[in-house]
Amino acid sequence: MCSLYIFDSLATIISAAKQVASFYFSENCLYKNPSNGRYYLVLTNSNNTSQEFVRVCNILAEYGTAKKLTYEEALQTLSAL
Repeated sequence: MCSLYIFDSLATIISAAKQVASFYFSENCLYKNPSNGRYYLVLTNSNNTSQEFVRVCNILAEYGTAKKLTYEEALQTLSAL
């Protein structure tokens, strides 16, 4: 499972990261779209339990816009930026 979150500012991402830093240990990637200045965070569930991943997703949804995607769909979305 993979989730894509879209944020309007780096400050918002930092605030969100502080909320999940103590229990999210999976891989993630952060991209910035140079044309609109928005940030795209791709989360994986490689080193967390399903419950932890759901908790992370719920918290991040309070800070950004969530899109549930497969990993391939997330890469396609990012490659189109």
